Amino acid sequence: MRLARYALTALLCAALPMAAAVERCARPDELRALNARVLQTRLVVTALACGAQPRYNAVVTALRPALRRQGAALRAYFRRAYGQGAEARLDGFVTRLANEQSLASSANRAAYCAAGAAAFTALEAAHAAELERRLDDSSLAAAHRIAACPPPVAARAIQRHAGGGAVTAVPFAGAKGTPRPSAE
Repeated sequence: MRLARYALTALLCAALPMAAAVERCARPDELRALNARVLQTRLVVTALACGAQPRYNAVVTALRPALRRQGAALRAYFRRAYGQGAEARLDGFVTRLANEQSLASSANRAAYCAAGAAAFTALEAAHAAELERRLDDSSLAAAHRIAACPPPVAARAIQRHAGGGAVTAVPFAGAKGTPRPSAE
């Protein structure tokens, strides 16, 4: 009995970090919000490091509604992932992004400014549609380093077999690639 209790305790302790990691993973809309924050940080640093403040102001003004939506989604992600510690975690996240972008701009100012100018040009030309397209850029996800949540498990139906009362989980009938259970 004592050994079983220790084994159960060890199993639970091993599972806790995995559960926390899954809770802190980002859903698709949250990933887009995280990516938006990375992009916005890159634009801010480009504006400051490369003297592009007027371009930054024009882009942010044009994209204000979309950026506000993404900002709200970002705050919601941090509340979901960190609960009471959300604000401090979000502040730390934004600070880390800014510091990393500042270091990148210092390492190769000419290349950083050229990439920033190209981003401004694309965003000025297409506005919200271009922002939405850019939020799927994998380099943005690499900068925030927050994993995507695994896809939800396919829904399952419980079907009782007539007769023995056995319960079997089977995919919903008619789901793509799933055989339909035969009527018995």
